[in-house]
Amino acid sequence: MKEKSLLRRMAEAAQDPSFIIGGIIVALLVLLAVLGPELAPYNPYIRSELQMVEGVMKKAPIDPCATYPLGTNPYGVDMVSLLLYGAQMTLMIALSATIIRVMLGLILGALAGWFPGTLLDRIVIGLIEFLAAIPSIILAIIVLLAVGIRSGQLAFIIALSLVGWGEIAQIIRSHVISIRNEEYIQAAKAVGLTTMETLSRHVLPNLTATIVTMTALEAGSALLLLSEIGLIGIYLGGGTFIPGDAGTASITIPEIPEWGALIGTNWRYFQARPWLTLSPAVAFFVSILGFNLFGYGMQKFIRKGRFYPSGVSVFRFLLAVFVVLFGIQYTFAHTGPETEYKHKSEQFDVTRAWTDIAYLTNESNGGRTTGTPGALLAANYIEAQFEEQGLTPLMTGSYQQLYRVSQGSISTVPELHVGGSVYSFEDGVAFDPSVPVNSHGSVEADTAYFIHNPQEYPNYYVMPGGSLLIFSDTPYETSRMLIVDDEEFPGYQYAPGFIGPAAFMGSWPQFVIKRSLAEEILQQQGYSLEELEREGEESERRFMKQLDFPMEIFFGMEYEYVLGSNVIGYIPGSDARIQTNRILVVADYTGPAALEGDIYTGADNNASGVAVMLEVIRLWNEQDFTPKRTVVFMATSEAGGEFFTQEPILTAGENDDWTVVILEGLAAGTPELNIIQSDGNLARMFADSAKKMKVKLDSGGEYDFFFLSSDNEESWGLTTLGNYVGMVISRPGDELSGGPQDFRDHLNPTYLEEAGKVISHFLMMLSSS
Repeated sequence: MKEKSLLRRMAEAAQDPSFIIGGIIVALLVLLAVLGPELAPYNPYIRSELQMVEGVMKKAPIDPCATYPLGTNPYGVDMVSLLLYGAQMTLMIALSATIIRVMLGLILGALAGWFPGTLLDRIVIGLIEFLAAIPSIILAIIVLLAVGIRSGQLAFIIALSLVGWGEIAQIIRSHVISIRNEEYIQAAKAVGLTTMETLSRHVLPNLTATIVTMTALEAGSALLLLSEIGLIGIYLGGGTFIPGDAGTASITIPEIPEWGALIGTNWRYFQARPWLTLSPAVAFFVSILGFNLFGYGMQKFIRKGRFYPSGVSVFRFLLAVFVVLFGIQYTFAHTGPETEYKHKSEQFDVTRAWTDIAYLTNESNGGRTTGTPGALLAANYIEAQFEEQGLTPLMTGSYQQLYRVSQGSISTVPELHVGGSVYSFEDGVAFDPSVPVNSHGSVEADTAYFIHNPQEYPNYYVMPGGSLLIFSDTPYETSRMLIVDDEEFPGYQYAPGFIGPAAFMGSWPQFVIKRSLAEEILQQQGYSLEELEREGEESERRFMKQLDFPMEIFFGMEYEYVLGSNVIGYIPGSDARIQTNRILVVADYTGPAALEGDIYTGADNNASGVAVMLEVIRLWNEQDFTPKRTVVFMATSEAGGEFFTQEPILTAGENDDWTVVILEGLAAGTPELNIIQSDGNLARMFADSAKKMKVKLDSGGEYDFFFLSSDNEESWGLTTLGNYVGMVISRPGDELSGGPQDFRDHLNPTYLEEAGKVISHFLMMLSSS
């Protein structure tokens, strides 16, 4: 009898309704896994709490409507877009785990069935019985915690893979035990085929239909387990917690739009916002139903003997599906806005950006310290570029936002005297760049090591690693020396500026000291920093130990009020619906005051950031790019970011949304761009742009975001207007970045160009979402 073709057998199988429905659902899910992000109407990483919806200004969460069929979450993110983006992540985890689970069960089951009664068989059966005694969800959680949730997708794939393979192994084992006694198997052995050859040529083809069925059923099982884990609060990525008030409940916004995360962060609020939970729950239900129907449909035809796909025919079918899906994805990847923005961004002119750096770092300008003629020249230069490119100015008609700032300078370089030795900046001693002090003189006192338990004293400020405290005669007049890692030591001494009353300034200075120097000093005096840290960590409360040696510090810092200026221009967004959701691109154009005759030119930190910002503006103007969201470009002077949060332009109220992109130090250091974020969404978007432009990324570290560094607002009587999230784009820099020798001859034009292209592409995508 002539063997039926795969298409003929598929046509016969399609006569079953469960197979038809399941096959359609599975096919749609595969398409969503490949094309979900391309089909999403909105970018789920963009938040907009206030939106113009159908002619009415609404505050998120927005109920389901024509614009948002499934509504939005409390940050104004479209639930449809979250589900479409999440489909790729969710299905990739489930299908990857399914394939590994099936392969593990196939290999162990086949070997156990081929060698029944042997030690290998007993080990496999014993392992299956042991794992079967542990509930699946508990076993998955144990594996997740063992691998580490921070491992991301890998942890979930491993956890889901190690759960459920035992049933597959048992089924495969029973089939192999039955097959191994067939005559054709004996004939294969007789002609000299090895065990592996026999299994691959004669046993595996007879298991193909069973494997296909189990794969479909196990995919549904993996999705079900993923939803259960998410329901109890274990999901991929972290989340942003939004505390509730008298009228609203608290809620967590997942950082990664995975279906399990959407359920895990929203199920508690089902009564108030049912669409937040129902939409991902229905997505899971339909997906699990589809895989189960498809699997049961396959199982029926296998039992009837009407559908026995060979390994070759299945391979051909899967290859054809892969080719079609790859072709669709390739078409989407090389068309659409991302590709268009890529071509535009590749026109970034590094020569013009280099010209900007050359002007800003010209030593004849005398540096760019806030309140000096050099800073005024830099501000006027940036303003001229804004005007030339047609940016919209402030309501006053000017591009400069003036304010009063307290500007400091170092009058006496700090010196530390210990046991006859003198240590200064080059040895690893500097003022704490975050603490302004209007004082000069010296202090000598005994020394103590101090560390505290943050749970016991959460409001007591001390940097990680402990601190050396220098006591004076008055308990409240204490100079503190914070221990920092060598790479975190301030690259250049400067006095931090600030806005607010002069009463904020202290009279006793705070210092930072390199860890290596602290270890050296303590060792010379008969102590060990590691032992002190260990004692402090073992203490349940704050730990203080008096050290038997004195220290003396010489210091001097002076302050005066000067005029600061933020240079601001903006491009109005074309979409009135998100008129209160804006992007703020920031680069600092000023630098520290001259120290001992050294003029701070700041080529990398931060003329490079300003230059990239200016060239992005030129590029957009030449390419006729019009963003949907309003994009504000701001070159800041000392403490300008803090002032902007209190006096923002275009403000409509405290519910304004500002997405801040800070450019800092882009042309020296390592090849990788470094990103630091204040929430978990922007970095993923930036990573997509970097991948598109083939630029490597790194991440991590901490950053003192100006919109989050308002600890003293209550005492100053200041109010921050608007909701801010943001990220910093930079490079770690080299040994010259940020110091007095930060001239442009150590900059790398290639690094500058790469940063400019990625940033331009990222801002285009961000502002068009």
